[in-house]
Amino acid sequence: MFDSICKRVEEIEIPLKEMTIVFDRGMDSTDNIKQVLDKMHVVGALPSSICKDLYQIPLSDYEEEWENGKKNKVKAHLIKGTWYEKEFLLGMGKTVAFNDKEEFTTKEIVEMYDSRNMIEDDMKWLKDKLLIPIKPVYARKGKDKSSCVSLCNGATTLQLSTSFDR
Repeated sequence: MFDSICKRVEEIEIPLKEMTIVFDRGMDSTDNIKQVLDKMHVVGALPSSICKDLYQIPLSDYEEEWENGKKNKVKAHLIKGTWYEKEFLLGMGKTVAFNDKEEFTTKEIVEMYDSRNMIEDDMKWLKDKLLIPIKPVYARKGKDKSSCVSLCNGATTLQLSTSFDR
């Protein structure tokens, strides 16, 4: 699956080294992390089974605090460590999120990892909504102007799904 994603991104001429992929737990094995780091940056979460000692750090040591988009208070702590045979920065909080890019702040690491839920939230929002399905109209070499209907419908759906209050 990762190779397919990379191929599609390269086809639209986006440099992979500028991208960051967000891993959910369960996908972040040593082999997967190595494969990703050969092509792009990574943000993920460590399973609690391999970082139990980090959960012993007292909350008073957490230097950063902010309010997230859902109005929850987030406390975080930045740590360097070696996992998956590579050194990472960790944004400690309720979840131990890691990344390989030193210029990310703790808040950026945590918020990038939390952003993986956006797609699921958007799908929940779209459920049971009135959508007008339009069968795709195919055209070759731009001779049929009606082919843009599908593109416009998709763009409108995307705009609507990103403009509502979360």
